[in-house]
Amino acid sequence: MMIETSFTLTQREFTSAVRLSGLATYFRRRTLFQVVAIYAGLTLALFIFARPDPHLVPAPIFVLGFLGACGAYLLFGAVLYWVLWPFSARRQMRSNKELRQPMHCKGDDAGWHVRIGASSSDISWDAYTKWSENTDMLLIYPNNNIFQMIPKRALSGPHDLERIRAWLSSAGVPRVAPFR
Repeated sequence: MMIETSFTLTQREFTSAVRLSGLATYFRRRTLFQVVAIYAGLTLALFIFARPDPHLVPAPIFVLGFLGACGAYLLFGAVLYWVLWPFSARRQMRSNKELRQPMHCKGDDAGWHVRIGASSSDISWDAYTKWSENTDMLLIYPNNNIFQMIPKRALSGPHDLERIRAWLSSAGVPRVAPFR
């Protein structure tokens, strides 16, 4: 079975793709664990070295410092999501003419084939490194830094989306999502 679609990305869809890609990286379970472990280690080290005189710095100050650092990480994530990533998406959409051109895509058992203007790519399903999706977009990654965007509105229906998922799954391509 073959899937064929053509679409032109909207600013909203591109922003959604940039946000999804950023969230899948920023809020990975491994990244969160590393941040919490680093903050906890630094807090514990400060607590141990400043603790010889318990009247100097009480223990609740260290706990509040740790919670404040974790809160700062989450606040930074919110600023990325609501301000920096949309700003970057708008700038990229304005400066990259290829993003505003019609994209023609075909999917079959061999892989995903994309043509944009004069450029094209043919990538087999097992060459993809990961995939992710939200309510608007499906992103498939030929490597860890670049993704191909498929707006769900451009697909004929849910059976096309299920077919793409099945191709990715049968090729052993892992799905990545925030908090996974």
